[in-house]
Amino acid sequence: MARKKNSDAGGALLIILLCIAAILILSPLVIIFYGIYTSFKINKYQPKPKSISDFWLDPSEKQQFKTTLHNLLIINNKIDEAHLMAAEHNISINKDGSYSKRSNKGKEICAIIDKYTPMKIISEQEIISLQQKPYRSWESYTELLSQLKSCYISMISWIIGFIVICYYYQLDSFMTFKNYVTFNSSHHMIFIISGVISIVVFFICNILIKHRIIIPPKPPIVSIENLDDY
Repeated sequence: MARKKNSDAGGALLIILLCIAAILILSPLVIIFYGIYTSFKINKYQPKPKSISDFWLDPSEKQQFKTTLHNLLIINNKIDEAHLMAAEHNISINKDGSYSKRSNKGKEICAIIDKYTPMKIISEQEIISLQQKPYRSWESYTELLSQLKSCYISMISWIIGFIVICYYYQLDSFMTFKNYVTFNSSHHMIFIISGVISIVVFFICNILIKHRIIIPPKPPIVSIENLDDY
């Protein structure tokens, strides 16, 4: 039984390694297709975002933000009034933090809090979602931009790495690439090394580029003060 488990684990590991090797060997195709896929996703942003206004809340969302914020203020006032009422009537507090229901006034206060607390939670979640919406849209767009630029640089790094490695092994880079395209190449290690270089470059560039994108500018968190600024 132990030998069978070891054999299964070894077989699974071998399959994983072969898949990784295949991805590395085919990394140029992977990069090209991923770049095309990313380009299509970027093209969905029409017109092309250039300013904070392109990510900002639309008129209906602005109105929704104002209405929800107004409702939240009313809800908070209702809950605050219930707490003041509890203090005025010396309603005792249970170990779990809730008010005692031994008196009619205590029951009334608990009913008010139980009614408005779920409404407060829903309103707060809605406001937070609207506050973060412009930033989340900007983040998604800039992530795609970063990935597309990383694809370009990664592909260039693959070409340069491939040429340098072929030169190091004194191989004709053109013929080696021709054999690669026609699946007749026996120099798999060259393509694996080139693939490793390109993938490492992709991830490094994606991190560096993402934190240096300034156009379009990053939108602030939505508040009642800046709601109508964009």
